[in-house]
Amino acid sequence: MRLVYRELDLEINLEENVNYVIYIERQDFFTRFVESLWRQQNGEEGAFLLSDGVKEYVIAKEIQVIVNPFDISCNHKRIITKLYQEIDSIAMEECVEELTLFQQQSIRLIDKLAQKVPYQLEYDLEFTIEDLLKLFDVKISSDTGTLAERIIDYLRIVHQIMKQHMFIFVNLRAYLTEEEMQLLYEFCSYEKIILILVENVCKNCNSDKEKIWIIDKDLCIIKSDELTAHGQCDGSVRTQFEV
Repeated sequence: MRLVYRELDLEINLEENVNYVIYIERQDFFTRFVESLWRQQNGEEGAFLLSDGVKEYVIAKEIQVIVNPFDISCNHKRIITKLYQEIDSIAMEECVEELTLFQQQSIRLIDKLAQKVPYQLEYDLEFTIEDLLKLFDVKISSDTGTLAERIIDYLRIVHQIMKQHMFIFVNLRAYLTEEEMQLLYEFCSYEKIILILVENVCKNCNSDKEKIWIIDKDLCIIKSDELTAHGQCDGSVRTQFEV
């Protein structure tokens, strides 16, 4: 899979067990870069292209962009909807007798209660598994622990339930320690999750664990194989674009 930013001719070949970091030094370009990601995640047009070389994929369906890590929740509506669908499928295959009995008992109870009041009542006796799950406020037990732990829980749930395996975080390094970043990298490697970091401050480059692109203030693209062992650009080869 390839992720291309057409305005700068930036191309990233996405592979499992690789951590990708894009450092953008120029503020206005950083803003435009992130805004395009955000717009495309929300179904609008933008400068990014995701393809496998043959087919072009919709960014909103394949990649989740997370600008504010404090806003993530395993109980967002789209996740819960997918969870309920999964439970409904299990119930229809494995719990038919229990559901039939529950419905019969529910009808008897409502009929009995209706006869106790001096009013003519009408009611809908049909219900779905989703109705029951909503009634009992079934949700995922999560959203606790440190920020790093909540992020890992969130990625695990979204990966398992939503079947998404590509995530882009903006300025995540501002919130996590290096130890927490390593735990996140290990988790993503184990779960076959592709993680891309977009940062506006270049720090703690770890070229042996990351594939790095630095877009400097002159919009020169410096790739990870041009970085020294200390995480600094050697300046030997640069690709420059006028934007």
